[in-house]
Amino acid sequence: MDRKEYHVELVTRGRTVYQVQAADLEGARRIAFHRWERGEGSDLPDLDGAELTRARVIESSGPGREDADDVVILRYIHDREQFYGPSAGDTWLSDASGDAVSAAQSASDLGWMVPDSGVPPLVDTLRAALSLNRLCAEGALVCFSRPMARAGERGEIHLYCTPEYLDRIGDMVMGEGDEPRRMGE
Repeated sequence: MDRKEYHVELVTRGRTVYQVQAADLEGARRIAFHRWERGEGSDLPDLDGAELTRARVIESSGPGREDADDVVILRYIHDREQFYGPSAGDTWLSDASGDAVSAAQSASDLGWMVPDSGVPPLVDTLRAALSLNRLCAEGALVCFSRPMARAGERGEIHLYCTPEYLDRIGDMVMGEGDEPRRMGE
């Protein structure tokens, strides 16, 4: 029996419970939120956990589809960097326009949707991430991570751009002493 390779995407909704001491409800909420952002586990392990909300299994695509995806996403990133990137005379750059791009944003902008995922359809972030990671492994792109910035999110987001673009915007997006990493390092 031949074995095939699959990508399995599991999406979960989690719950974490903290016991905190604070002067008021808002203070308690703030303390708990900061602990959650740092990734601290629950103080009540019986209530710590995640509920599986969706599972998706796809067979790994062959080189033809992967190559086509890689060409499309690399062209998208080059076009995006040309449009949003700093020019020689720029003295400022907004966070929204000068940043590298995430897998979710790439998939959304390219219109890559999960087949038969309902209304509204789900963005195919997995397809974009696989392509972006292949391009990083080849050296066509670089990836760096940054802490999630929005309230209610924790962890890091992976952002992708060309090495040349990172040279132009590096001081704006990288912390002091940070280095971009190539996937697999």
